[in-house]
Amino acid sequence: MKKSKINFGGNIIKRIENNIIREKLMNNNRYYYEYFKAVKKGNFHLKNINNANLIFLKKNKKSSIFIDNKSYKISNLKGLFIKKRQISLKIKNGPVSFLIAGIKQKIKNEKIVKLRKKFYKVTKPWGYELWLNGEKPTFAFKKIFIRKGHQTSLQYHKKKYETNFLYKGIANLFYTKHNNIRQTKKILSKIEFKKIVSRDVVNVRPNIVHRIKALTDISLYEVSTPHLSDVIRIADDNNRKSGKILKEHRKY
Repeated sequence: MKKSKINFGGNIIKRIENNIIREKLMNNNRYYYEYFKAVKKGNFHLKNINNANLIFLKKNKKSSIFIDNKSYKISNLKGLFIKKRQISLKIKNGPVSFLIAGIKQKIKNEKIVKLRKKFYKVTKPWGYELWLNGEKPTFAFKKIFIRKGHQTSLQYHKKKYETNFLYKGIANLFYTKHNNIRQTKKILSKIEFKKIVSRDVVNVRPNIVHRIKALTDISLYEVSTPHLSDVIRIADDNNRKSGKILKEHRKY
């Protein structure tokens, strides 16, 4: 995996190379976020996980996944919820790629695997978000879709730490290299941008001003701390205020 030269406020942009079969996307003592790929078949082992959400990125009609030797047909599935101390994953009839996000902590050996077919949806002026692990999570896991030519707010977070994996599309990431958020005029005069493409990973720490503008339709997956209303909007194309926008929320 090659790291970009861009480093803003302690944040990095890196790329997952096409030949990678497993890669950590978030380096955090409490949370984990990993990418997996099996070209035809694959075997993976995870331990010390809790409330893990597995989301499929790529699969085919014949693909199947074995969790501790129990088979699940995945052609009609969007994901799995897994609550086990450790698991073995086996993929057959690839190609299959998927993401797993969860919490690093020891738990009682609860043997729970649930199929996921529906998610909580938040509509946005620029597209939508699917909250992949619910409304009140211990960590946040989202699929974010942004239409071509649209952009998010120019924003920062007071507490939220996030990692974004751009799965499809091309976008411009606007950012400031430093976390001086006290003077709006200075922030706007020092905005820089970097083009990001499919398989790029962007880590954003608290108090870093950032925005994403879609140059094509884009899909990205975000894992973050559970501060879902922690959004301070400096500029917004629809004049939305900071925090949670209630009318954007409905179930899908």
